[in-house]
Amino acid sequence: MKKILFMTLVFGFFGSSYGSVLDFKDVNLSEASFEGQDWIFQIGAEYLEYPVDFPKFVGDYESIGEEKKSTWGLGLAFGREFKIVGGLSSTILIGGFYNKTVSESVGEAAEDIDLELSTLREDFAIGGGEASISLGYAYQSGTLKIKPFVQFAAGSGNGIVEMEYINRGIDPNDPDDNEAYDVKVSEEFAYAKATLGIEFISSTGYLSYFKLTNTNIAKSSREVVGESKAKGESEEVDLSQDKDEIDETVSSFSGSIGLGVMF
Repeated sequence: MKKILFMTLVFGFFGSSYGSVLDFKDVNLSEASFEGQDWIFQIGAEYLEYPVDFPKFVGDYESIGEEKKSTWGLGLAFGREFKIVGGLSSTILIGGFYNKTVSESVGEAAEDIDLELSTLREDFAIGGGEASISLGYAYQSGTLKIKPFVQFAAGSGNGIVEMEYINRGIDPNDPDDNEAYDVKVSEEFAYAKATLGIEFISSTGYLSYFKLTNTNIAKSSREVVGESKAKGESEEVDLSQDKDEIDETVSSFSGSIGLGVMF
């Protein structure tokens, strides 16, 4: 009997809390239910295609040059919404992102031979900080506000991308039968974003969002450290270079999905 009473209280508590969060008790909430929710904090998963120009290399298993790599990471933002008129509002945010991706692939001599001939390891770390302004229009649907918006952002960041490729060859003891590429590229850049997105906001202040973004990246400096060795060559080639001033603009696609709270 005590166990039944305890379970009843537990489920009653969570049921009432869940109901209050989603506001099932009032299907058509008034506009006043959403008042006082001006400050915003957001956290989400960020996807970014980052283009980078590595020193060119052509090997038996891998060719390296102009690369556009997909990276995943975390984005944070904090700011305030300003009501304009009716459902129209503008939001100013300060935020940043950090993307980190590490991958490794192995090339074998043949499908039926368990002999690893080559290894390619990629390590990408991209981060930045930005300020953004958006314009959106919210309309109420039951217990939710749905707000499509456009957003413009500008910021700066840096990226450190590394590629390490080793082909050991059939005879690892023959220096002319192997090849290698080991390069790290460090870049600084400024960027501008144009975003289309949508937010779903509850009367309790919790929200979720989806964004699709086109990013223009203007790279200002690049440092390359590393070397390569082609098959048949006995010596490594130094690929290191340092460019303090470059003028290179690339375009990239990114997207994000996340959660937040308004208070």
